[in-house]
Amino acid sequence: MAGIERLIIIAVLAGSAGTMPAAQDSSQAPSTTLREWYVNNYNFFSMPDSVFTFETEFVVPEGYECPDSTQLTPYQNWVSHFPLWHRWKPVGIWKGGKAYEREEVARVVHLPWKGPVFKDCAIPLRILAEYFVTSKREFDLHVLPAQGDALRYEDWLKGQPRYTARSEVFLQPSEQRDTSLAEYFQFLDLCMKNTTCRSLAANCDSIPDSALAPGDLFIAHDEQGRIGCAYVALRMLVNSAGEKLYAIATGCREACDFHIPLFNNDRSNPWVTAARIRSLGAEYPHAGFFRLPAVAETQAKID
Repeated sequence: MAGIERLIIIAVLAGSAGTMPAAQDSSQAPSTTLREWYVNNYNFFSMPDSVFTFETEFVVPEGYECPDSTQLTPYQNWVSHFPLWHRWKPVGIWKGGKAYEREEVARVVHLPWKGPVFKDCAIPLRILAEYFVTSKREFDLHVLPAQGDALRYEDWLKGQPRYTARSEVFLQPSEQRDTSLAEYFQFLDLCMKNTTCRSLAANCDSIPDSALAPGDLFIAHDEQGRIGCAYVALRMLVNSAGEKLYAIATGCREACDFHIPLFNNDRSNPWVTAARIRSLGAEYPHAGFFRLPAVAETQAKID
């Protein structure tokens, strides 16, 4: 893309993320200031020049707007400004090829990945882990796996992953290692590998539909907890009547790009209600909205 489309940034991140830089006209060269802001606040950001966001890619329905940043927590603000891929990118799958053509989804979310663990139920853990890197809280990453005791990063650094005869994962004590990004993401890989829809829900607090905010999850699954779906609320809009719309993203049962599904038969209109989101889990006996309590400051201010 020769230049960035006009960016209308109407919110700023609070807390550790700092202030979003000013927009630039599309006739100018790509804004290195904006790109640097994303590099500084999203450890995984890897685009060499252009930046694609909710402001550049989607239309806001009349009468709706983003809540003021002061009404959101640092985590909710951080999730709200996730970068996107351009409109021409299809949804890739880990084995190669495409899970969906570009026209079959609204957009792919810019969250680089590799390997088979990047499934829909595990992606929320990756997002949480990336936030902890940004906020320098890596040791807060504790995950309850599908089978076995809670996995903690501090235990990972003095242990090796092992499995019981019942496939329960645990960390066997070993020589202490120093923390590093390589160690941290190897630990995250173990956590994601041992996550199902049911165990993801077990790591969360249940919340009412009305409390749904950026960073929260919709999780549905069968009785065994291994088959289901998981969605992440990325952006929220509110009107003067207090009615809310959301843009949500998900993955696939087999590892694929994190993406915003095609809703409303319109790639520029990803907005859905909480009721519409809940209907996505209608086929499963267990379904609901959830919030990861691991980020202490994420208690919503706009419930």
